[in-house]
Amino acid sequence: MKPVSKTAFYCCGVRMQDAESARPVIGDNYAKRLMSEEGLQYWEEFKEFKMPNASNTARAYIIDNYLRQLLSARPDSTVILIGAGLNSRAYRLTGGSWVEIDEPGVIEYKNEKLPVSECENPLVRIPIDFEPLLALGEDNHAVGDFNNRSRDLIAFRAGQRSPAQSESSGGDQTEQCI
Repeated sequence: MKPVSKTAFYCCGVRMQDAESARPVIGDNYAKRLMSEEGLQYWEEFKEFKMPNASNTARAYIIDNYLRQLLSARPDSTVILIGAGLNSRAYRLTGGSWVEIDEPGVIEYKNEKLPVSECENPLVRIPIDFEPLLALGEDNHAVGDFNNRSRDLIAFRAGQRSPAQSESSGGDQTEQCI
């Protein structure tokens, strides 16, 4: 089983540092719980990197605000985090049903540190081995070079519509990927 990636610990460390600051931008009070001793040691190398950390914080802020707007307008949305890593949005944002998909080792670690039972929103975690997907080759553009992609690939379906509602409104459910 693969361990939690250093990238996941880095992103979590950025959110932890933000939460501990005098004026948090994201305010992820779960981030520290998600850090292990190994993750904290790894974070030490990067905690003084002002611009990359600020960029990571800004990125998280933009995604959080986008999802807040969506969930405010459509609280019955389903949010799917592919390669969820140590993300805590399901705990921090109000509304929606959440699905977190990641490697079995990440899901197991996250279940120990931040159990699903503590989430106020409906949350399901799904372990998946991404390796077979990577082996599909260059013809599969949906997978592409997953290892070099961001860990915040988020797909969501805004609102559940019955077939009658879809037909009368002239369209299907809103599905997007950010």
